[in-house]
Amino acid sequence: MLLDTDLSAKNLFRAVNQYALTVPNYYIGVVPLEPYQFARLDRMVRKQLYEKGAHKHCANISRLYLPRKELGRGLHNLEFRAEMMLLNLWLTLSADENKSTRRAAILQHHRQTYSHASLITTYLHDKYGLTIRDNEAIPKTIQHLRKLQNRSLYNVISTTKLHKLLFSRRELDSVDLEESTLWLRKSMLTPQEEAKLINLQDRNLQWMSSKKNHKKCGKYLDVEHLASKCDRLLHTDYVRRHNEVARRIHRTLAKELGVKNIKKVERYKIDDRKFTKNGWISYDMSIHTEKKVQFNRPEIIVADTQEPHHHS
Repeated sequence: MLLDTDLSAKNLFRAVNQYALTVPNYYIGVVPLEPYQFARLDRMVRKQLYEKGAHKHCANISRLYLPRKELGRGLHNLEFRAEMMLLNLWLTLSADENKSTRRAAILQHHRQTYSHASLITTYLHDKYGLTIRDNEAIPKTIQHLRKLQNRSLYNVISTTKLHKLLFSRRELDSVDLEESTLWLRKSMLTPQEEAKLINLQDRNLQWMSSKKNHKKCGKYLDVEHLASKCDRLLHTDYVRRHNEVARRIHRTLAKELGVKNIKKVERYKIDDRKFTKNGWISYDMSIHTEKKVQFNRPEIIVADTQEPHHHS
């Protein structure tokens, strides 16, 4: 069984797509299956992943079916695939209905039995708003349907309180989506490790604690609260985290500026100001300016004599 192998998460999902989820392809359009039956198959696949630890109970289900380059995990959705295959089949047969008596007979049979295939265009229009254009090539229509399916996944994510936080930041100019998905596209994590990291990004902490409320303040426990919203951690954990980050950034900048005898990170101490032949670097000091500046105390200032401007 694929889930019992030592494949990495990326390769496991690729193998499941290629060897397990392709079997229903032989029956789509031949055996009269309804949408709820494909949805049931998807739930069975998720159940198998959950039992093996490759998917968490409260994780973002929609994220399973998004491409890895879009923060997803790349699992094929059988319901989506059936929709694309049935639409492709129906449009192909309809295009030759007036030329082929055999294809006309197949279409007539589906219409008389009110099969799901005969109603696929109406079904997709009601579900996604898909409009079939007469002169549009079939591959382009299928591609358009795929985009609408992905959009429906994003719409579901946008309705959830916690899951939408990650995806709402995708369009920010400061976010590099390609770099942010590098660990999903290139890493060799086990399915269980990837599932835990995904669950953490989804703001779920159930696997870390049996209690729903934070023991420090008594408020509901989630990643967002723990990371930046707990007032009990403001002057302890948050300050310590801030100082650790500042220390590492200061050390890196000092090294680039030419400061000598820099100690290892764990032993490095920040001075108010360090001087070198290339300039100086200061920490947590206000600066004098010609005009009044509201926030006039930047964390770190680097004055590089090789550069015409100061950086803070």
